Amino acid sequence: ASEINAINNFLDSTDVDVANLTQQEETVKVCQRISELRKQNGLIEQSNAKQVALINSLSIALQKEREVMGTNSIKFEILQKNNVLLSKGNRRLKRDIATKTEDITKIKGETRS
Repeated sequence: ASEINAINNFLDSTDVDVANLTQQEETVKVCQRISELRKQNGLIEQSNAKQVALINSLSIALQKEREVMGTNSIKFEILQKNNVLLSKGNRRLKRDIATKTEDITKIKGETRS
């Protein structure tokens, strides 16, 4: 009987608390999940930082394009004004040529008579 008591005492002392073990397993799972989420957050933060840098680069490029467009718009306006002036000058020259041609024709007519 004393051997049975000794065996029972040994088993009682080494008995595993199932509820405590289950709680420990759940705690380990939660800690692992937290670790995974931290890794994912780190990757997301890196990705976000890259995207912010890309957005900043695109913003700078867009600003430069707007500046170029503004410059081109000014150049276009200047070219349009020059075109108008050249057209007026061209019409004036055509009138002058027509007048000179008429004068030459008159002079030739007078010289023949």
